[in-house]
Amino acid sequence: LLLTAGKDHILKDSILKKLYMHSDIHIQSGQIAKAHLSSLVEKLGEAVAKGKQVVLKKYHSANTNTIDDRLVEPIHFTDNYQNLVAFEVASKQVKYFNIERITALEILPKAIQHADLHKTSKPDVFGFGESGQTHDVAMWLSLRAYVFLKEEYPLTIPYLKYDKKRDQYRLQVTVNNLAPVQRFVKGLEGEVF
Repeated sequence: LLLTAGKDHILKDSILKKLYMHSDIHIQSGQIAKAHLSSLVEKLGEAVAKGKQVVLKKYHSANTNTIDDRLVEPIHFTDNYQNLVAFEVASKQVKYFNIERITALEILPKAIQHADLHKTSKPDVFGFGESGQTHDVAMWLSLRAYVFLKEEYPLTIPYLKYDKKRDQYRLQVTVNNLAPVQRFVKGLEGEVF
């Protein structure tokens, strides 16, 4: 059941790991790699519950193209546990941190200091929070692009419609940042119109 219905849930691997400990079933290599992610989620959840600051060690940022440590005050997770919503102390901003880009983390003994600045907003379907601007996106997708979009960004699913006449899929949604849309389109040239 976990390997099918719960396959995208980040805590799935932690549960499977515990089940496999007392079983003759061999753990697949992908599950071992994702066990690290569920460990991070567990530790971050502890920091949220205790109201502690955290250092995200060697965080791989796609926005700044850097790998560095980030001092944050964790607030909560996004619905699918793929991102941590946290207040970054250095920038004094609430940001979304992709769990898969965290190499390690350290929970500090210091309690959160900036709770009054922990203002959050619901992220768009690509995981970006409000930036003061929104962009309407409308595009046609081939079957291949449709499948990749659903897998990479499952929150887009309610905004995808099939057009029988064109034999294509239509995405129509409002987003907070165009960068992930542009990357997606560029990666699938000739598949997105």
